[in-house]
Amino acid sequence: MAEKKPANPNHSNPPAQDSVEQIRDILFGQHLREFQQRFASLEAQMQDKITELGQTIEQLNTQISQRLEQLDKSLKHEQQQTANALAEDLQQVEKQLQHKIAETEADLSQQLSDRTAALDHHKTDRNELAKLLQELAAKLAD
Repeated sequence: MAEKKPANPNHSNPPAQDSVEQIRDILFGQHLREFQQRFASLEAQMQDKITELGQTIEQLNTQISQRLEQLDKSLKHEQQQTANALAEDLQQVEKQLQHKIAETEADLSQQLSDRTAALDHHKTDRNELAKLLQELAAKLAD
């Protein structure tokens, strides 16, 4: 179908169309305004909720960051305490080991001295051996 062109090209709405708009406004105008107000109200509420959620998320991010920092500090503190405790334990073990080594050295030295003294006591002195051999030679010569 061919469209009808307005009779008066200077007017954008012909008088019949204006009357249809007026009738539509009379019949549905109040409802349209109520719907527009409701939509505007809902849109404002949604925007408020979005803003509120954004703030809540930001607060949660801040709290999480703070908690992570606290946990990190706590972990570092525990690691330092553990390292210090291990260092102290290592020093104690080292002291015990040094003490045990010193005791063992002293014991071995004492045993060596005792054995040396025993060997000295049991060994025949050269001079005494020389005397003994001279006496033996003198007896054999007689």
